[in-house]
Amino acid sequence: MKTVKPTTAIALSIRNKDLLGVTQYNPAMRKVLRKLCAVVKVDPNAVKFNSDDWYREHTWTQAQEQRFVAWMANYLYTDTKARREISTVWTKDKKRCQDAAREFALWYGWKSEPKAGA
Repeated sequence: MKTVKPTTAIALSIRNKDLLGVTQYNPAMRKVLRKLCAVVKVDPNAVKFNSDDWYREHTWTQAQEQRFVAWMANYLYTDTKARREISTVWTKDKKRCQDAAREFALWYGWKSEPKAGA
């Protein structure tokens, strides 16, 4: 279980453990969680986002993770409301949006698949 708290980039409305599913989060977080699931072809309604280790249920490749991070960074950069709902990046700053997306993937992305030959 991850015990260290994320830094400032993500406000993390996702931490509200009493909520039972993706439909209970704010619209921006719902969109991010649905995309996170879509990248690995998982139904978001089948994921128990209220469990402490929901992000361990599935795996993704490095390419899938990079695709998600690029998508999320662009989403935060282009959607002011989303940026303010799910991150502490209040200004339209591409680098900070990329950092926030990378941090989200680090803390709440799926487990990484083992590298070939490892």
